Amino acid sequence: MASREFSIDESKRVIVSKKGSEYFVTIEEIGSQTKTVALPAKRWAVLNAILPDIENSVNALKTNQSVKFSTHLGGGYFTSVNTGFFCVDIREFYYNKNE
Repeated sequence: MASREFSIDESKRVIVSKKGSEYFVTIEEIGSQTKTVALPAKRWAVLNAILPDIENSVNALKTNQSVKFSTHLGGGYFTSVNTGFFCVDIREFYYNKNE
């Protein structure tokens, strides 16, 4: 399968691609290499399952409520919504087992 691309808005897009036998969903800010995350399909499904919690957290931010939402998507992937940062943060954390 060739990759398929979908616009979220004028500055963000979602790309679905297949690498080997696994599908990946990449969310990226157009023109930025640092604001990109590629999620394996299983983690994309987890993210979609928690969208109501994310939306509730964002709505709480909009009404100036204190928010500290964080959840594990699997592997090293996490998403969070926190007071002081008006965004949904999705990132992969790395660690060195030898340090």
